[in-house]
Amino acid sequence: MAEFTEDSAGEHELISTSLELEQLDSKLFRSKSLWTPPRSRGVFGGQVISQALVAATRSVEKGFSIHVSQ
Repeated sequence: MAEFTEDSAGEHELISTSLELEQLDSKLFRSKSLWTPPRSRGVFGGQVISQALVAATRSVEKGFSIHVSQ
């Protein structure tokens, strides 16, 4: 098992921040931030998909879970 270090704590913070969403309504969310690499043209698609999954899990009743992710 990998050891949790200060470097991995910073990476965890970056990931957590990139998944933050503002809930505007019961099924309406807005991205707070998306990390963009320096001199890049856009964000990574995985960030967008991850935020969609976070929004989906927050907009369904308890007990539902993700069962397919491709």
